[in-house]
Amino acid sequence: MPAQAGAPDDEPISGFVEVFADAEIFTAPKADAPRVRLARFTDDEPRRAHPRGVMYLPVKKDHGAFIEVGLSPIPDSLNVDMGCGELALELLGDKGSLDVQVSLFVRRADLAAVIAKPFVKRWDDGTSVELQPGALVAPLPGGGFVADLDGLMPRLEGDAAIGHSFPVAPKEREPRTPKVGLQRFDALTLGGSPLSAPSWLTVPTAESAKAAGDRALFPLVSRCSRVVVSAPASAVRPYEPRERALGGGSGFGFGSVESMGGPEWVMPKATPLECSFAGVRAKLSADRHLGDVRKDLCVSLTLSVTSRYVFADHPKGTDANITCCAKAARALQRKSKRP
Repeated sequence: MPAQAGAPDDEPISGFVEVFADAEIFTAPKADAPRVRLARFTDDEPRRAHPRGVMYLPVKKDHGAFIEVGLSPIPDSLNVDMGCGELALELLGDKGSLDVQVSLFVRRADLAAVIAKPFVKRWDDGTSVELQPGALVAPLPGGGFVADLDGLMPRLEGDAAIGHSFPVAPKEREPRTPKVGLQRFDALTLGGSPLSAPSWLTVPTAESAKAAGDRALFPLVSRCSRVVVSAPASAVRPYEPRERALGGGSGFGFGSVESMGGPEWVMPKATPLECSFAGVRAKLSADRHLGDVRKDLCVSLTLSVTSRYVFADHPKGTDANITCCAKAARALQRKSKRP
């Protein structure tokens, strides 16, 4: 992927952005504010070598040279797509009964280029590309752009709306039942031109592939793109899913511990907590029981770059450990509801 220069000064930023994971994260919109760098790639030109190493973040406000952002808006379930890249910015830790608000700032220069409006291109041989807002791209000096289609990176021409933010979250992928798989990637074409596949690409699956002589039109679908490639017909085989081992947790959970009788100390709902990282604010969304001793309540959180993908090209990094505390003086004594 070609190098990128970030968003120009006069481009309005709103909606959602993809931020390079090795960007510095600031606690205020100024260059001398406290900041952390949670991730690093070891290459000489990391953003060219790792174009999908970006974090999907919601925009809170455009401050000019700085963009105010929140945490990655991802569900709690595992194996969920996160924007159009591979990484997310998450706050991990003991968040039970906590209402946490996060306001962080990134430089405009650390925003990745994306498709701002849907883009479609079709060729006479039946191959095609459809890009959703948020799809990662890199404009080329001589015109056109390179698109990251889950590791496939064709050069494309056409009237594409390229910017550094997009108005709506990428659409969730619709459930599908795979019936065929693409077993080889050594002779793929798109629009009649050869298309190289990354070495880490696993067997893509689809509900069907369309025959075209000794070739087959095979759809490769991700959250932010749908590309129909031409492949040798012999490379398309019936898909046989592997059996998955059953697993899971114990099924047990633990709530707040209450004393067995008599008065107890409680940190009441809505109590604000003072956090060690300026960009994080927290308050209790429910009572926290302290037992029969009046004491400070402290919660440990971690700001981290994460991935839900097993094969993600994850950068090396250092998490930001955050402690949020409420002083013992805010605790109230109440009679226990338990005998």
